[in-house]
Amino acid sequence: MVPTAIISDIHSNSHALTAVLAEADRLGCRRFFCLGDLVGYGADPNACVDRLRRPDVQCVMGNHDALVAGLERGDAFNPFSLQAAEANRTALSDENLEFLYRLPRTLQAGPQVLLCHGTPYSWNRYLLHAADLEAAAGDGARAEQTLIFFGHTHHPVFFDGTQRRDLYKAPHALPASITLVNPGSVGQPRDGDPRAAFAVWDPAERTLAFQRVDYDVEAARQAILDAGLPEYLGDRLRAGR
Repeated sequence: MVPTAIISDIHSNSHALTAVLAEADRLGCRRFFCLGDLVGYGADPNACVDRLRRPDVQCVMGNHDALVAGLERGDAFNPFSLQAAEANRTALSDENLEFLYRLPRTLQAGPQVLLCHGTPYSWNRYLLHAADLEAAAGDGARAEQTLIFFGHTHHPVFFDGTQRRDLYKAPHALPASITLVNPGSVGQPRDGDPRAAFAVWDPAERTLAFQRVDYDVEAARQAILDAGLPEYLGDRLRAGR
């Protein structure tokens, strides 16, 4: 069992993804779990999908992937999301669109280890508050899942089944009870820290460590402007919002 990088919400930000993959390699990760939203918002959808269409990556579908692939109508998305989705859809190769279309909604990535985007039952639902996390933990326990990796909120989360723990870089020891983990967002952090976020899970040691990586935010912002996307989508990268 090898160290595994947990990534999510890349959102067509190839600058952030490149930095995360390099850091994950430096940390000895030989496997990747991707929790969806490879595309949307950013300017480089092909580069991001190309980088993640590899045998060592297990990936599930996010709501923006579904929107770009034509599996979501878009009623719940704001105008910025819809404009970026249309631009991403036009830019993507046929092969990469097909890849997004065929992504599973959830994935059993090991004994009692589940990957999903929003929750195991919906890619659109947010697990933000204690009550939401407790309900999801209960669902996971009934489904006999010990470890659930999820994304969608763009906020790092470590929930041990009863409480949400503070985050730090040193590894968390995983409890025997059900644990919910959100690694944060690679390409569009929203927790006030603009650095790209991911996590490293060591199944042999039963630990998980949250990571942040500097990347060229200004280059990612300029790529968004050069693609004709709204300035807001570039500016929010600076603030990590």
